[in-house]
Amino acid sequence: MANRRTQTPPFRTFAALFVISFLILFLELACIRWFGSYVVFLTFFTNVVLLASFVGMSIGCLAASRKANFIRWTPAIALLSVSAALGIRLAYSDQTIAIDVGPQVSPERVYFGTGHQHPDPGILGIPVEAIAGFFFILIVLMFIGLGQVLGRQLEAIPNRVVAYSTNILGSLAGILAFGLMSFLWLSPFWWFLVALGGCCFFITGAAWPRTLHWACAAVTIVLVGLAGNGMLHQLAGKEVDGREIIWSPYYRVDFIPKDRDISVNSISHQGMLSHGSQGIAYALPYLLSQDSGRRPVQDVLIIGAGSGNDTSAALAAGALRVDAVEIDPAILSLGKHHHPDRPYQDARVKVHAADGRNFLKET
Repeated sequence: MANRRTQTPPFRTFAALFVISFLILFLELACIRWFGSYVVFLTFFTNVVLLASFVGMSIGCLAASRKANFIRWTPAIALLSVSAALGIRLAYSDQTIAIDVGPQVSPERVYFGTGHQHPDPGILGIPVEAIAGFFFILIVLMFIGLGQVLGRQLEAIPNRVVAYSTNILGSLAGILAFGLMSFLWLSPFWWFLVALGGCCFFITGAAWPRTLHWACAAVTIVLVGLAGNGMLHQLAGKEVDGREIIWSPYYRVDFIPKDRDISVNSISHQGMLSHGSQGIAYALPYLLSQDSGRRPVQDVLIIGAGSGNDTSAALAAGALRVDAVEIDPAILSLGKHHHPDRPYQDARVKVHAADGRNFLKET
């Protein structure tokens, strides 16, 4: 009998290792974006999701020799996790629960958006640490099955260099694929269709249990799809008329046209205001410059220009040139099409869809 280390595994072993490596990284990124978009204030703790996926994958690798196939439970745990996230989101929207972010004097300085909460002693307050811990456990459990498959496929390839090279290539492919989907503004329906659909191909066993696991994956994908276009809120009677939900490369962006209000990852972010209704806040830098006896500001750089309020104020103050830098193309597009002052259409404005730090380095 040939030595195990001299045997060459069949091609399907390498393919399985590549695919499971792809799925783990792809699902990890999908979870980081999706749970941060729906679980209120979890967007400030995205490392919770990252660490949970690593812990779950590692536990799974250690369980590679176990006879039980934990991958069978991944769709059911994903369904539980998604349902819990959506339930908390709906309860928070309905003010059935409140998220307790701690005893800070000014919590809005740490957790942007907490200033919009309505404290009511009759509302159940759940500590943000409890919510983070709860989803940490769920995501750990979700990744154990994937990690177990990964561990088994790594063990099936005697040549460690080849095995880990295949693992790295699959992981990179998962990152690139998710990056491409984000770049194309595809909704989470497509993320979870790829991730959970791929997971189901590794589920073996009798036909009926396997069908049940596939059904859990299908229900999860449908739930994510309904939530991603606002239909879940409509079914619950919580939808705002005319709401637009956009999945930009960075965030879930909600826009309410009648109020010109933008929310990012379920947290109120900004509203579009015409110059006449902005008050003194946006004009303050120009008023201070004027009162100090300096020449009127002519050249303005705005980092994080958002939907255009700062740009509108700069134009109203007499700026001759405005460089408006905004990283999120969805927010920039909303500002171009819906801001009442149309600041981005002004010939004095040059819009840069870029990261502010990179813009400063390269300019």
